[in-house]
Amino acid sequence: MQTEIQQSEKIKKQTEVVQLVKGEFTATQIGEVMSSLLEEKINFNKVKKLQIWEENHQSDLALINERIYQLEGEKRKVEEFINAHPQKSFSVNGTIEITLS
Repeated sequence: MQTEIQQSEKIKKQTEVVQLVKGEFTATQIGEVMSSLLEEKINFNKVKKLQIWEENHQSDLALINERIYQLEGEKRKVEEFINAHPQKSFSVNGTIEITLS
């Protein structure tokens, strides 16, 4: 059972850090991991864009289009980096910080 102090600390906490990816990977492995992560985020935004458009065909989709474009660019950048070093191993440390706003 949690003490009142532990419960209070959880309430006060404003940030959570998630260790998403960490370790040594081959080019093939990290290519698959990064491609999967970025594709999932791209698809998430595409679905959101469709939902927004379905609600209002006059919606301004510029911001979400820009985000999709950015993510696609990041995916290309990662692919180019990995493909330039096919015989190397890659050390990856990917965390996500979630903060209350």
